[in-house]
Amino acid sequence: MSTTGPECRRLAAELRALRVRAGLSLAQLAAATTYSKSSWERYLNAKSLPPWAAVQELCLVADEPERALRALWELAEAAWSGRGKVAANPSAGAASAVSAVPTVLAVPAPAVEAVSDDTDASAADDPRDGDPVDDTAPAEKPVEAEKAEEPEQTEKAAPVRRARRLRRPRSGAWLFVVVAVVCATLTAGAAYAWRSASSAAPPVPYWKAVRMGCSGSSCVGADAQQTGCGMGPATLGPDYFATRTGADLSFRYSQTCDSAWVKAWNGQVGDTVSISTPGVATQDLLMANPYLASDGASTPMVSATRPGAVLRACLTPVGHPGDPQCFTERVP
Repeated sequence: MSTTGPECRRLAAELRALRVRAGLSLAQLAAATTYSKSSWERYLNAKSLPPWAAVQELCLVADEPERALRALWELAEAAWSGRGKVAANPSAGAASAVSAVPTVLAVPAPAVEAVSDDTDASAADDPRDGDPVDDTAPAEKPVEAEKAEEPEQTEKAAPVRRARRLRRPRSGAWLFVVVAVVCATLTAGAAYAWRSASSAAPPVPYWKAVRMGCSGSSCVGADAQQTGCGMGPATLGPDYFATRTGADLSFRYSQTCDSAWVKAWNGQVGDTVSISTPGVATQDLLMANPYLASDGASTPMVSATRPGAVLRACLTPVGHPGDPQCFTERVP
């Protein structure tokens, strides 16, 4: 596109803000995702539209719900691709589709002679076929007289083998042979590619290749993003729990770090979010400013090494210290 629409600039601004909140430089973002530093530079400056997979990876790294950016990305993708212009002029799309079809030139196959049937060859070689009958020819001699005139033969003469004549096949047969060979070649190539793709080992998620900074009890009280445990976490239970004050809470769990924490957003300044589990000290998060309250923040981590252990997340609204609203999930 010649110019970047407002939807694309808005998406790039949101992605830049998300990277800043995650505390990652371009180099760190490239190391934590499957996209290069130059690609992220283009995406974050609205020079090119990021694929949805890139937006998903940034949301995972930043521990941000991806649904918050889905609608904005779809608007930017529609503006960037110009689907409305293509729909307004369908004939142009049809013409481009026709021009994209390759033209196959019919090349005549070389003439190869094949062996015909014996009956056809003998019929073609017999010079008597089709000759008129001569009524004036002398009558054939009797068999006895003919035998008398022929000298006695001591050996039987060997039978004479007529030479077979070769006949050109029809052009339709050669066309069928060429099509059959092409189809067999394409089928064999597709089968080989499928076997190669199916036998390849599945890619390892990028967060499993990163060495985490803590595990289990050493993660208690630590930040999920700073330790690397926040890369590719699992969500326990539903995507989020909606509180009566409008805030949303989500349980996050890292199997690699054996730890859990709570992600909170859409809260109010002064709200307190906590996570607790039996045998581990409760970890609290105070939403001290509008940025933490609205855009989202995470509590410190608790260890989650025992499968089935209860995780408890509570939101205490500002001004109501004795009226928390709590939700529970279990360690998988």
